[in-house]
Order: sequence, then C-alpha cells, then structure tokens
Amino acid sequence: MSEPVLPCPACGAPAGLETILDRADTSWPLQHWLWFDCPACGDGSHVELRGSSVSIGELDGAPGPCFLATATIEAPGLTMTSTANAVIVRYNGRVWQIPARL
Repeated sequence: MSEPVLPCPACGAPAGLETILDRADTSWPLQHWLWFDCPACGDGSHVELRGSSVSIGELDGAPGPCFLATATIEAPGLTMTSTANAVIVRYNGRVWQIPARL
C-alpha cells in the first residue's frame, strides 16, 4: 500500500503524509490544525486532522477562523491526541509531537 499524499495548495507538488508530519512545526490543539511548509516551494499551509482523515487547505478568517480544505485523504491507523501544549500524532509506527502555538 502506498503512502497517502496531499497536494500543496500553492504549487500542487505532492507531499506524503509522513513528510507533512515531519515538516509540521506548529499546532492549534483545540482546532486539530497543524502548520506545514511544503518541501517543493516552501509555502506554508494548514493541515486539519479529523479521525483518520487528513486535509490540507487554508483558513478563512471571518468572523472566526474556519478551515477550508482543498484536498482530503484517509490515513487508516492515524490517531491524534490534543493537549494544551501539543498535538500528538501516531501513524505507521511513528509518533510526532507538534508544539502548540502559544
């Protein structure tokens, strides 16, 4: 089974889920959002985790932040836990702890 990929909203380059998680450096635990920098173009995008679904997209800021997905994939086996200080993601035998934006 191949690794699920999502296209960068800015350049369209595909990024594998593990690459997205490796390059995510900020999280918003209450919203289940991550910030990811595309390895191809360097532009940043928001990523949303919901169950085993992972979406990439952007935020609409009015009247409050709302996530607008441009692409969504299913990642069976992915789990996510939110704490006050981080989003913790488990997938494919690996664990990522992405610090919260404080």
